Amino acid sequence: KTTVDLEDMSAADLVVEAATDNQSIKFGIFKELDTICATPVILATNTSSIPIGRIAAQTRRPDKVIGMHFMNPVPLMQLVEIIRGLATGQDTLDVIMALSTALGKTPVEAADYPGFIANRILMPMINEAVFALQEMRPGLERVYFALQEDLLKPRYEIHARAPSGCASTSADWGSRWACAAGTTGWPPASPWSPRWSPSTTRGPP
Repeated sequence: KTTVDLEDMSAADLVVEAATDNQSIKFGIFKELDTICATPVILATNTSSIPIGRIAAQTRRPDKVIGMHFMNPVPLMQLVEIIRGLATGQDTLDVIMALSTALGKTPVEAADYPGFIANRILMPMINEAVFALQEMRPGLERVYFALQEDLLKPRYEIHARAPSGCASTSADWGSRWACAAGTTGWPPASPWSPRWSPSTTRGPP
């Protein structure tokens, strides 16, 4: 069952939250779910960037909070990242791994680190593509063509089984706003790394 009314979750056995990747929004949702749902209920989040430990800290059941990050677009992508926070219980992990398989997905356990696995690799690649555009203007067609047809498409399709191809199309499907929002909290978590530095490129108004 899907719903936007949190009170509908009062009888749920398991909840998967899929709100926009905004920390304050997700924190508020989990605080409410913690009071609405029965104590044994697992609360999973579809976040692609927010640390699971931070989300779990909004509840009184950190052992029942876990990341369940579906790749976008969900109907076409098999991979689901299962992110275990420091307090996430083994029973919780086992249930979510089994659920992912039952849904016909391919689960992989990821560390609670900025970007987890897929986005830790993909987002810097997308960001670097924007830097290439910034430094090669006017070069949009050349950058896009190189990414789409020659450099990354075969590798990305094999790795992720994605019809979306490469970094440019992945950013299109996932939305560039989501890419930017998803990496907002990464620099403070990894201040030593230049990979998360935002490009100064701006699109048309």
